Amino acid sequence: KKQVVKKEEKEESFFASIVKVEYRNYRYFFSLDNGQKWSTSDTGKRAKLKTEQKVEVVSGALASSYLINSKGKFRLRRVR
Repeated sequence: KKQVVKKEEKEESFFASIVKVEYRNYRYFFSLDNGQKWSTSDTGKRAKLKTEQKVEVVSGALASSYLINSKGKFRLRRVR
């Protein structure tokens, strides 16, 4: 018998603008223009997120997500 493995259809990546940004406990918490709320899993200020900034959110392996901006690639966690 062969098992059929269903692939989940997920968005590979999308572009959005940051609407609101907070920096608490060495993490960025931000809202996107599509209503999603995210936080950085990486600590530090290197991401330098600002309002009205265009970013790309990319899906990674094992259900991880990354933010890509002009400063590099940062691991994300979905808040809502």
